[in-house]
Amino acid sequence: LHAPVPPAALPLNAIRALAVLTCLLLAGLIVVQVWPTPPAVEVDPNSVVETPPDQHVQVTVHRGGTLKIVVDGREVLDRAVRPGEKIEVSGHDRVEVHLPSVEMARVVYNGERITPLGRQDAPRRLVFVDDLSPGD
Repeated sequence: LHAPVPPAALPLNAIRALAVLTCLLLAGLIVVQVWPTPPAVEVDPNSVVETPPDQHVQVTVHRGGTLKIVVDGREVLDRAVRPGEKIEVSGHDRVEVHLPSVEMARVVYNGERITPLGRQDAPRRLVFVDDLSPGD
């Protein structure tokens, strides 16, 4: 009759290597738990630097009339203007220029003269929208 064969034992070097790896793993876990984390940086909303406006509109009046300008939803001008008067506004998202007629004034948007098509003697609302703003 044959006696059962005992299972082969791991060599002593393999057992030592497993012990060392287990100790290193345990030490690593302890270091991760104990290591100090850097404090969270709080941002003061009053210290945030606002980006400068990127829409610049210049209106040079040729003939007197009533001019209305709305910048980023806020009315900045609504009054009678005189020939020769120059109005400059800047905004982030939207600039509206309400004219009784296009021929009343010269409109320059970001350095480029704007001349709408169609009747020049009709009332117009010129709307400049920033399509590259971060919220879009």
